[in-house]
Amino acid sequence: MLRFVSALGPLVVLIGCASQPPSTEADRTEIQAVYDSIADGIEARDIDRVTAHSAEDARVEYADGRQLDLEDWKESARAKWANFRSAASNFVVTTVECNDPGAIVTYLESDDLVIVDPATSQQHRVEYEGEWCAQLLRTDEGWKLHRSVEQARRVKVDGKLVDETRRKP
Repeated sequence: MLRFVSALGPLVVLIGCASQPPSTEADRTEIQAVYDSIADGIEARDIDRVTAHSAEDARVEYADGRQLDLEDWKESARAKWANFRSAASNFVVTTVECNDPGAIVTYLESDDLVIVDPATSQQHRVEYEGEWCAQLLRTDEGWKLHRSVEQARRVKVDGKLVDETRRKP
């Protein structure tokens, strides 16, 4: 009986590994392409392009604890993006760890925005730097954002630091 159990040991390990495939360079490249498309969508102020990469039940959680589902995020973006004069966005995927539904991804986001204050018509330069962790799902249509969690952010307005928030453990 001991031999039978010993012989199954490697099989159990192999089955466990098969359910969580290691990330590949192709996964990383595909996921970076998703974030590049999101950056292009932000620059174009195209909410549909940005959210095309989201699962229907996608959620975002900010470092301050605020949480939005996809529809709430769209509404918030529409209100904020109405005041964008210009936007330059960049996302850099730093890690990809495949898991059963897809992958856990960490990335850095930076946005350089010119925003018009609707009350005064004055333009302001807003610089955002964020550290994020996200669960992406592997679907037949490609990678979809399921849950994105902001770990930290740093925001400057006209060169002055106005927000530096790190997620509480």
